[in-house]
Amino acid sequence: MSVGNIFFDLDGTLVDTLPGIEHSCLAAVRSVLPGRKLGGLRQRMGPPIREIFRQVFNDLNEEKLDELLSHFRASYDNEGWKMSVAYPGVPGTLRRLSSAGLRCFVLTNKPSKPTYDILRGLRLCTYFDRVICPDVKSARFTSKAEELRYLLEELRLAAGQCVFIGDSEDDALAARSCEVPFIAAAYGYGQAHLSKNVTNMVAVISKFPRLIDLDILFHPGPNGNSI
Repeated sequence: MSVGNIFFDLDGTLVDTLPGIEHSCLAAVRSVLPGRKLGGLRQRMGPPIREIFRQVFNDLNEEKLDELLSHFRASYDNEGWKMSVAYPGVPGTLRRLSSAGLRCFVLTNKPSKPTYDILRGLRLCTYFDRVICPDVKSARFTSKAEELRYLLEELRLAAGQCVFIGDSEDDALAARSCEVPFIAAAYGYGQAHLSKNVTNMVAVISKFPRLIDLDILFHPGPNGNSI
């Protein structure tokens, strides 16, 4: 089977959202935990923000985590998301993938509002058939694995016709749970390409436009033409 469907992670794969997330995490910590240190977030990127707070402040109860998350959302949904930038070459590469007939999707742990604000703000929405966030359905998704499984089943896609592109081990494991090949974005935060737990990796890209060079996506068509 040839690949016709590409699932993209958002943060660390399509978009550099770290500046805005750090800004809003710091705002939340200043409000809820004055005097506490947040530390670097780059290597923690990938899980939902609540989980990141739980990892950094492992002595907090659920009520305090709720409070941190509430302050983060207030900051990020209003101003933090505006600090996001697309990685170099993302718009042009997505345009080429779309023109070649490949269907593109986004799977993210980020809620719908900031996700769509970012994609619209960077003029990327037009390249995606579907954008799946945890709150896209009344019964919330709890992981990217659930999001991916949902799309595969709803659209009746064969795993062999798909590929998942992400930067984190979480992305790779989500793909593996659905038997979907994984392409690691080495320029992102998660460094999935260095993880021994990632066993379904079929390629590594150092820059987003390197997708165009991959045989798994661009291969000879039935008439010998490159697509």
